[in-house]
Amino acid sequence: MTITANILAFIFAYFKYFLYLCSGFENYKIVDCKMVNVFDTPLSVAQAVANRVKQRRLALRLTQVELAQKAGMPLATYRLFETKGKIAFSGLLQIAFALDCMNDFNNLFSSQSWATLDDMLAQTKPAKRVRHD
Repeated sequence: MTITANILAFIFAYFKYFLYLCSGFENYKIVDCKMVNVFDTPLSVAQAVANRVKQRRLALRLTQVELAQKAGMPLATYRLFETKGKIAFSGLLQIAFALDCMNDFNNLFSSQSWATLDDMLAQTKPAKRVRHD
């Protein structure tokens, strides 16, 4: 790329960053002129999910006891999730069902993302399974 193209890409990336900040996506940063989610570890993602669940619970005016009962799990299990982000996947599904958020899981791993346009164009057809004998 030319210097002008690099500058334009940089300006565009920061403009996108500004839009994300204004729309509540403050968990992103610019790295090499690309938007990158700053959640670095599974634990930080789990804690962020637990926080979003708590916010949804509060918005619905549910207590921890009520949501745990609605999700069909012990209160201690729910509290551990809400405070530390630790829960079995099946328990997380139960909470999602209780909060009417199952569609979020239906889309999990369903879409592909590419770092660059070249990456997208390079992948013309889905990968095929290779048998290893």
